[in-house]
Amino acid sequence: LKLCTEVYRAEVGGPMPRRPSGSTIASSVEDNGNQEIENEKRSKMAATRQLLFGGYFGPLTIAYGFGLAMAFLAVHLMQTGQPALLYLVPAVLGAMVILGKVKGELKELWKGSNR
Repeated sequence: LKLCTEVYRAEVGGPMPRRPSGSTIASSVEDNGNQEIENEKRSKMAATRQLLFGGYFGPLTIAYGFGLAMAFLAVHLMQTGQPALLYLVPAVLGAMVILGKVKGELKELWKGSNR
């Protein structure tokens, strides 16, 4: 890019004007570089999404948070202490059963492994 500005100054005799996007070779190289970076970010995000939500960890973590929120809500509404497991266990187990049924793995989850 420095060479381009020096050539322009030598030919025209002044500072190089601001270029619109996509008007020079340098900008197309920048755009290609940015596109490669964006593609790499997308693939990393897809891998992270697969890691978190491809199995049971992500959905069950969200279910745990939901159960915990329900426990806090019950404490607030009833103005007395509540056992958190009363809300956590059904939320997590319910989510696991539903997710296992959707994935077709409920029998494997119920029977366990043969290790």
